[in-house]
Amino acid sequence: MYRFDTIEDYDREIPHHLMRYYLIKKGNKILIELDFLNKRNMKGIDLGCGTGEHINFLVNRKNDINRIDGVDISIKQINLAKRKYKHINYICGSITDIPIKDDTYNFAYCINAMHHLATKEEQVNVLKEVYRILKKDGIFILHEMNVKNPLIHYYLNYIFPLTKNIDEGKEIWVGKQIIIDSHFELIKIDYFTFTPDFAPKISLKLFQFIDSILEKTIFAKYGAHIMFVLKKL
Repeated sequence: MYRFDTIEDYDREIPHHLMRYYLIKKGNKILIELDFLNKRNMKGIDLGCGTGEHINFLVNRKNDINRIDGVDISIKQINLAKRKYKHINYICGSITDIPIKDDTYNFAYCINAMHHLATKEEQVNVLKEVYRILKKDGIFILHEMNVKNPLIHYYLNYIFPLTKNIDEGKEIWVGKQIIIDSHFELIKIDYFTFTPDFAPKISLKLFQFIDSILEKTIFAKYGAHIMFVLKKL
C-alpha cells in the first residue's frame, strides 16, 4: 500500500487556517505565471494533486483555463478528491511515469510532491516526463521546501516527521542543480513564507505581515518555500 493511502485525513495534517494561507499564497503565485503565459483555453496538470484543493482554487479564479487534470499515486487521496470536487478529471498514477501523451499541456505544476520520491533518479524522471507532456513554450511550476535555512532543514528532517504523518525524515529535498541539469530553461526562482505550520490562528495576521516584509529583503532566500518556474524550449 502506498504510504499516503494510510493517512486518515491529509487535509487535517496541517491546521486549516495555515492550509488556506499556503493554498492562497502558492495558488496566486501560479496564477501570476499563467498570466505571463498569456494563452486562452489553457490545459494544465497538477502532479501529486492530493485532494484537489489547488486545482479547484485555480480553475475558479482564471477564465483562460480550459481544464486542469490531477494525477496522484494514492488511490485514497484520489477518492477523497472525487468526493470533494466531482468536476475535475483525476488520474491515478505515478508522476515518474505519467499516463499522458506527448505535447498535451500548456502548463504543469507540482506542489511539495517531488521530495516524497525515493531517489534522485525518480526526481529526474519526473522532469523528463513533464518536459514530454508539455507543449512547446509550456511552463512547469515546481513548489518545494527550501532547506537553505538550517533551522528549517532541521525542523523538516527531525521534528516535522514526529508531529505529522506527511514526511518520514528521509525526504530528498529538491535543489537548483537538478533543474539546471534538465532540458528545461530555468526562468525564475522565488523564495517565500516564514510562517511556521504550527502558528496559531490568532497570530496569523502578524505572521502574514512578517512574511510581506521579509520576502522583500535579502533574507527571502531563507524562507520555508521555494518556487522554480521552468520553460520547455
